[in-house]
Amino acid sequence: MSADSGAPNALVTGISSLVSGATGFLGGYLLARLRKKGFQVRALARKTSDVAGLVRAGCDIYEGDIMDRQSLLRAMVGQQLVFHTAGKVSDRGSRREFWQANVDGTANVIAACREAGVKRLIHLSSLTVLGLPRSGARVDEQTPPAAALRDPYSASKLAGERLVREAHGSSGLETVVIRPGVIWGPGDTTIMPRLIALLRRRRLVFIGRGDTRLRVAAAPPALSRYGVRLVACDSRYDIGKARRELAYRPTLTFRQGMEFLFAAATTEP
Repeated sequence: MSADSGAPNALVTGISSLVSGATGFLGGYLLARLRKKGFQVRALARKTSDVAGLVRAGCDIYEGDIMDRQSLLRAMVGQQLVFHTAGKVSDRGSRREFWQANVDGTANVIAACREAGVKRLIHLSSLTVLGLPRSGARVDEQTPPAAALRDPYSASKLAGERLVREAHGSSGLETVVIRPGVIWGPGDTTIMPRLIALLRRRRLVFIGRGDTRLRVAAAPPALSRYGVRLVACDSRYDIGKARRELAYRPTLTFRQGMEFLFAAATTEP
């Protein structure tokens, strides 16, 4: 991660920024946070996306798609920052689908950033590029990517991430790669509702002895191979760098988060 020389707070004073994947769970939260901090925010949304929430929030919306480089360029003109959160995130899908969204789409974003003169690209990758160890080992930013990624999602995220890293410093573009884990919470339309529905039906199952840090798996439909590897994973991802450089502090412990999940699952809708 690089920073503007002599300007540690330069990113919170009205800088123009574009968010791809703006109608998604993370993209929506990011937009709100950026606006609260005074950013001039522009949302990139596909023609088929539900933008009602963005309209109510008074966002500047540009219709476009990461597979359409010209639409990206139109949206990026005049922007200093681009937050690239769009992509295919799933435990199911063909290699072609993942590659188009997470590799080809990212290549288009990079090319448009260069042409539009964007100063910095913040790219959302995934912790799964480090593999899914089952040994309980601690991993951090210095841990090398897994030598063999068997699922197309992780392989495509690693390939996209490498494109972003290779683009750093080219045409004046700075790049930052962020590797989050599972993102869930209020407003989530995928992970949380799925777990809650399965809890209510008593259809969650343990993988192995049930003593890993990620303890349960969704039952119907049958788990994908990637899903089995994911819920059987037993590892610790070190957030020390985020604490030191970004002053990050978790607002909930893992136990509190699970208690929240349980309460939501046992409360009638």
